[in-house]
Amino acid sequence: MSSIMPRLIVNRSGRRKIPPCGRLIEYREAHSPFQKLIDSQRKRYSFSGRGLADRIGVSQSTLWIWLHNVNGYPHPKSFKPVHLQRLSRVLKIPQAEISRALDASRHLFTPTEKPMPHEAFDALGRLIEILEHDKRHTVSRSYVLNLAKNLHRGAAIAK
Repeated sequence: MSSIMPRLIVNRSGRRKIPPCGRLIEYREAHSPFQKLIDSQRKRYSFSGRGLADRIGVSQSTLWIWLHNVNGYPHPKSFKPVHLQRLSRVLKIPQAEISRALDASRHLFTPTEKPMPHEAFDALGRLIEILEHDKRHTVSRSYVLNLAKNLHRGAAIAK
């Protein structure tokens, strides 16, 4: 007769729980304009996370994700216009103010607004700096040419 050893129950509380998809999702304290506005009003009216979630008709975990995700704004698939109306009604914040905070949190560049330009850098100065710190007495032509091409490419993007 073969005896089968029972599996031991081990304490796994120290390990992070990984979702089935294998992707770890990062969260942090409220930091975006939208998150700060909603969280401060929630605290002002002494709502718990669960209480506010019940009042606006979402799950507690959904509200928690809205207020703690790294992006700073809720995903458009989970945040509908009805949620905006309910948040406005429950927290006594005008819908326009919530919309402004939401747009500020996920600032998208429109065709009329150009993004901030890249910070310019001195490509020739960078090449000189690299060659000064290179400890070799001789360097190959292809090495210098490759450095110059890469720096020129980076300088062209920075404009």
